[in-house]
Amino acid sequence: MPPRVAPPKMKLHAKQEKPKKEKKEKKEKTLGGKVLSKGALSEALAIDSGMKRQECSQILDSLFKIAVLTVQKHGKFVLPGLAMFQSREKPATEDTQREIEGVMVEVKAKPA
Repeated sequence: MPPRVAPPKMKLHAKQEKPKKEKKEKKEKTLGGKVLSKGALSEALAIDSGMKRQECSQILDSLFKIAVLTVQKHGKFVLPGLAMFQSREKPATEDTQREIEGVMVEVKAKPA
């Protein structure tokens, strides 16, 4: 049996260039796609700030209460540089008649 020989490499013409491979950026380490629970968030705050975990939990509770009351009253709550929570009112759909495939059909009202 004759020895195996690698196929000859194809030479590129002067006009053709090899496409350059882009380097992949390193991804930052995350928690594996898991969302922080309230307890985990208060634990992280406690470690970062040097406070007790229970104190951080109470601070988070008061922040959540303030956020809910502000959204209910003004429709908007902003944590500067982090997030904005905004409520939106969607009007209800009224009873109507619509033409579907040439036939008039009664459409019931839908709540907001």
